[in-house]
Amino acid sequence: MSAPKPTTNQPAVDEARSAVAQVRNRPTYEERALERFGLPPELYFKAVEQAPVAISITDPRANILYANRAFSLVTGFSFEEVQHHNESVLSDRRTPSIVYESLWSSLLRQRPWTGRLVNRRRDGTRYLAELTVAPVLDESRTTIHYLGMHRDVTEEHMLEQAVQNQRALIDSLLDCAPMWFAAIEGSGGVALSNAPFRDAASVFDGDLGRTLLIALCGDAEERFADLREARAPVPDRELEIELGGGVGVRRVSLVGRWLDENDSSADAFFRSGGQRYFLIFGTDVTSLREQESQVRTNAMRALIAEEERVQELQEILNAAVFRFQLPINLLSTALRSAERHGYEPLAHKTLVEAVRQAVREGRELLERLGESVPEVPDTPVEEASIPQLLREVLQLSTHRLMAEDIVVDVAIGDIPALRGKPGRLRALFKELIDNAIDAMGSGTERAIVVKASVEGRTAVVSIADTGPGIPEALHYKVFEPLFSRSKNKRDGAGMGLTRVQNIVSEHSGTVYVDSNYRDGCRMVVELPLQEGQ
Repeated sequence: MSAPKPTTNQPAVDEARSAVAQVRNRPTYEERALERFGLPPELYFKAVEQAPVAISITDPRANILYANRAFSLVTGFSFEEVQHHNESVLSDRRTPSIVYESLWSSLLRQRPWTGRLVNRRRDGTRYLAELTVAPVLDESRTTIHYLGMHRDVTEEHMLEQAVQNQRALIDSLLDCAPMWFAAIEGSGGVALSNAPFRDAASVFDGDLGRTLLIALCGDAEERFADLREARAPVPDRELEIELGGGVGVRRVSLVGRWLDENDSSADAFFRSGGQRYFLIFGTDVTSLREQESQVRTNAMRALIAEEERVQELQEILNAAVFRFQLPINLLSTALRSAERHGYEPLAHKTLVEAVRQAVREGRELLERLGESVPEVPDTPVEEASIPQLLREVLQLSTHRLMAEDIVVDVAIGDIPALRGKPGRLRALFKELIDNAIDAMGSGTERAIVVKASVEGRTAVVSIADTGPGIPEALHYKVFEPLFSRSKNKRDGAGMGLTRVQNIVSEHSGTVYVDSNYRDGCRMVVELPLQEGQ
């Protein structure tokens, strides 16, 4: 028995077929958009075909279905050569596989992907492609095609790498340079610095950048702002800086220069603008200054030694002339007496002739001896700074002071410069310091106190030691030529004080032993200042 034929609801079927037909004939979103803006459908094709970016359309398996003109210009392949071929025809082995894995991972999730690949042209040359791939979905949100757009960014990449390489080179040079470098922005903060600066800043107690900025531009923020606005030149400076970490005090030569940086934002594309930086370069000149100081010290030491040698020889010869003059004068007196009283015996006559001959030869010898006394070279009168001369002398005597384990206490006030002979004054203070060192006994307290101040219109310098002192009866005698209390060249005060007296007299001053000082010996030098000082 055959089964009965099923009955159908023909009106319902016809209605369904009519609905399907309406859906199939319904305009797409793109068609409706074109209709709304009044654009012809072929505009899509023309826009894509004439776009300056390489555009290709593939099936879901990345087989090329379409490529525009720019695609052929970039890759060297004509459309006919790549049609129905996979996009991998452009791939190069230099692109890591993980890049392609990332690309397909995004596409399979129906998300666009943008990145850079190394592609190969038809002639085999490589280029860097900046690629954007996006899935094309139908109305059921199924991927039906892929749209690829890429452009050759090889030259752009080369420029970027050149800039990065140049920046890396500059950073390396700055980090390797034996100097501090810091770029100060408008707010006064450090925007950029090199490794030596950062190392110094890490052991500096404070803000190193601001300290250097103040040294060059002053402490007021308004002054820095004014200098920055006017791009005014800033004088070079040298600064002593105390660094921690066992580095100690360093002397740094500072140079400041302005640098204008162009604004790279979009807002400044059609107008000028940018940031102005203050560049600080600091060179550690500690060793150089120490060497220069050592050279100056050695030169002063040699000069003083030569002056002392000449002056000592001068004193010895003058003293010898003085002492030889006494017996010759006695012989001359005796000879005149004998001539007045007359002499008859031949023996007396012979003796008188011998004495007369001795006196004559003695006077000639003294005259030649006096002519051989060397003269101390005269030095010009100029501005002389007592504080500076005292510091130089103490620096010259540092080795002896340390060797003798002598503590030096220095109190030097603000003394104006006086008109004098700096070299002679330096020798004066050196002689007093040497005498103070020589005066030290074997006591436990071994110290020298150097003081300098102004009293009225007089500069007063005192140098005291903790030695045995000088008896009051000898306070004036110590200034006599060749006076010494022992057979040694130096023992307490004495040797060389004649030179001190002469130098002080040249400067219209006075020198004396302080009779009220009881803890050793204190020599006081008073030098008049110029009028109005």
